[in-house]
Amino acid sequence: MSKDNDKTLENSPKINQKAEKPKFQIPKKPLSEYFNIEDLKQIQRNALSKKEIDYAEAVELRIKEIIDAEFGILGDRFFKSLDAHEANLYEKHNKNVRANFIRRMVKNHGIFETINRLVSNKKKLSQGFSEMVDSGEGENTLEKIVLDYPDLFPEETVIAAKEKLKSK
Repeated sequence: MSKDNDKTLENSPKINQKAEKPKFQIPKKPLSEYFNIEDLKQIQRNALSKKEIDYAEAVELRIKEIIDAEFGILGDRFFKSLDAHEANLYEKHNKNVRANFIRRMVKNHGIFETINRLVSNKKKLSQGFSEMVDSGEGENTLEKIVLDYPDLFPEETVIAAKEKLKSK
């Protein structure tokens, strides 16, 4: 065998050698920017599968933070806002009208993600938002909730809330 063939064999991977498992990669965005519990649970499962116990525990704390807020004061404020919105719908249509789109979002995504999606939507002001402010219910808008709890939401959501309230 020539020396060139020996070097090639030395540098080639061994057939029976086990491939290294990829290490757990921490997500690029901080946990504080995650609001969807299912996404967080998947991140936690991944961390546990790679034996990243400390990170999995940090994810668990974020999940608990979201659940506590959703069923605590934030949840109360959200449902007060939803009630005020539905009261405006009653006034407008002279019959009980439920905000089914919002209720479906809460069922599918939770309160945090619903608020985040509705407020951070950069399109024109929603009709519901405008009607709430015009009827004197500005304190009950989702945008006001975001500004009252800015540490719970991503920066872009807080900025969008400020812009929407400033424009009205």
